[in-house]
Amino acid sequence: MRKLIFAAILLVLVGGVFQSVRSAGSVWRDPLSLKEAGLSSQALAEQSPMKQIRKLWQPVRGERFSPVAPTIWRIYIRSVGLSAEQLTQALHVLSLTVHAANVILVFLLLSLLLQSEWAAFLGAALFGVHPLQVEAVAYLSAFRFLVGSFFAIIAIQQYLNHVLALRAGRKHANLQRPYWLATAALILAMLSQPIFVTIPIVAALLVKLLPKQTALYSAKPGPWRLGLWWLLVLPVMIWEFIGQNTSGLSQNLPFWSRPLIAGDSISFYLNKFLVPRGIGPDYGHSPFFVMSHWWGYLMWVVPVVIYIAAARHRSKGPAWYREAVLLFVTLLLPVSGILYFSAQANSTVASRYAYLSLLAPVVGLSYLVSRARRAALPLAMSLAVVGCAWLSSRDLSFWKNDDVLWPHALIVNPGSPIAHEMLGNNSYRAGDWKKAREHYKAVISANVLDSAVYYNLAEIERQHGSPKEAAAYYNRALQLNPKLASIHRHLGEVYLAMDDTDQALAQFDAAVAEQPSDSDSLRLLGMLYVRKEQYARAIPYLNKVLQLADKSKVTAEVQALLGAALFKTNQQALAQEHLRIALEQFPNNEEANRQLGDIYFDQGLFAEAKSNYERVLAHGKGTFEVFEHLGRIHSGRKEYSKAAHYFNSALASKSSDAETLKNLGVSHFHQRQYKDAISCFNKALAADPDLAEPYFFLGDLARWQGKEAEAIRNYQMAIKIDTNFSDAHYRLGNLYLKKNQLQQAITQFQAGLHSAPLDPKLSYALRQATQSQGKAEM
Repeated sequence: MRKLIFAAILLVLVGGVFQSVRSAGSVWRDPLSLKEAGLSSQALAEQSPMKQIRKLWQPVRGERFSPVAPTIWRIYIRSVGLSAEQLTQALHVLSLTVHAANVILVFLLLSLLLQSEWAAFLGAALFGVHPLQVEAVAYLSAFRFLVGSFFAIIAIQQYLNHVLALRAGRKHANLQRPYWLATAALILAMLSQPIFVTIPIVAALLVKLLPKQTALYSAKPGPWRLGLWWLLVLPVMIWEFIGQNTSGLSQNLPFWSRPLIAGDSISFYLNKFLVPRGIGPDYGHSPFFVMSHWWGYLMWVVPVVIYIAAARHRSKGPAWYREAVLLFVTLLLPVSGILYFSAQANSTVASRYAYLSLLAPVVGLSYLVSRARRAALPLAMSLAVVGCAWLSSRDLSFWKNDDVLWPHALIVNPGSPIAHEMLGNNSYRAGDWKKAREHYKAVISANVLDSAVYYNLAEIERQHGSPKEAAAYYNRALQLNPKLASIHRHLGEVYLAMDDTDQALAQFDAAVAEQPSDSDSLRLLGMLYVRKEQYARAIPYLNKVLQLADKSKVTAEVQALLGAALFKTNQQALAQEHLRIALEQFPNNEEANRQLGDIYFDQGLFAEAKSNYERVLAHGKGTFEVFEHLGRIHSGRKEYSKAAHYFNSALASKSSDAETLKNLGVSHFHQRQYKDAISCFNKALAADPDLAEPYFFLGDLARWQGKEAEAIRNYQMAIKIDTNFSDAHYRLGNLYLKKNQLQQAITQFQAGLHSAPLDPKLSYALRQATQSQGKAEM
């Protein structure tokens, strides 16, 4: 009856302290945990829950296998028929229920060991309301620690019952039932959370604390029983070890640092148990952080000194304090850092890891209370329970949502990389990229190897900052996690913005290799091959995009690029068909109009080309080629003022293009803007001395100014560069004719006719020069 009363009081106490958790939301990685458990809105709507449960029980190589907790979630949700909107609240109620059940189990276990219900009650109460337990109860992703502890305590308790039955000399059937129940519970505990692989050691330690019951005290369980447990534990340990991604830790930390890190972790948890202040979701106690401080090399002394002191304590019965210390170390051993685990990159310690390990100090304190001769110790422990209850109730308010939790986490640990990452994610989603960048850089400064942080920083730099920094962050994220989705495409886009087409091509190739149906990567790859004039290579990628994509602006651009590639590979009819389709979808599409304009220009259909180019300018930003081609079209129409306007626009993007400078000079020449013409011709020759036309027009200008010697030099330079320049031969021949240098004149006219045999002015000039030479000879 007293046990029932104590159990009821414990339930009221735990329920009162943790009652606010029922209205809490999902925080941190809860949404991901629910999705992995198949509890998304889409999964809940499916009519085959058993299919989802079977999927949970299919191990995946390289991933943790802990299907029990999500299975319980699914069964619970299906059995009570909850909707997706009620899901979070219902799961919080379930967590609180399991925690309350664990407290009752701890009470029964302590009663079995201590034979004192009052001391067991105080110990269970302290276990139930200690602030270190808040995270495991309030954080849905920690549910596997609660469930695993539930089965672990049952396994320990049933094993102790088995041992007691042996000592009492009971019949065979009663002896075996508790053991097999304990074995089943052990398996479920490890499949909830692999941290419970140390339960065989815990059971062996607690056997030593069992009270003496009969004269058959010397009877002991056979070694095969714990041996079987170790056979069950071994595969779980191997699977967990293989599934951990710890290459970064093992490469950057020396092997001898492991005991130091483990000693620091155990000291940390002991400190938080004795002084439960500054409890938060992240302590930033990574191995790198510990080994960068002098105290990290000394904290291992604390558990060693406590063990020595406990071992030296003499008592008539079992060595309770020594066993309590060993129990504490054993329960924390898998997450102490003696063996690396992937989450350790952020922090070796976390409150949820210590959930069941609080059983160890509770055992020691409860034993102390059970042997106390005065009321001072029970009173002190009662006050400790009250104080812990108040602290836990206060700390629970921080787990209401992410907006409250992470500012509190920064108060507990100002350098918390996880808090900065979560706040950075919140700012990133809210569009406050400046604040997000600050938080992410704080994460990096803490030496945290988190690919998601580098990826998000790269995204910020790609959209709002420096492409060079974005490329560096993307490459770092790729080193940490080569399987990151879309990273190759985004890195290719950054290289494209940096005009590093070779690197961009390599990244887009990698993106297509990973995701052959990624239309964006295919489109960009095709575009780059067009830009690099590798048209035959571009065509297959662009065709595949058209097979994958719906009608859209992107599709129109792809049609345009494909049209250009087909035209350059002598498939003009097919090229024009694709461009026509593009313009049917989007008449004002810049790329399609430009490409079709280029085709018409190459075909000499200048009116049609002009129409397409003008659409480009009306609805987009003109390119150098568009402006240059329009200038040449207007120049061909002798619309020199318009031609000069377009040539100037072209030079705004390529100021030293020699051909365009020459064409602009010709436009100025025909508008009698001779000073501007001379300037353009000189700039064109400075950019490309092998141009003949600037010398020709400079010769005309010198001739008009009466500078015949200079004119002759310019004409001669034009002819030297282009021996078939008939107009230059004609001008130079006329100058020789004027100077009565008849043979030189005849030679130039003959050379000009060789290039242009049907040119009437050259024929006439040659006849005149020949006649003049004949008269002179007479």
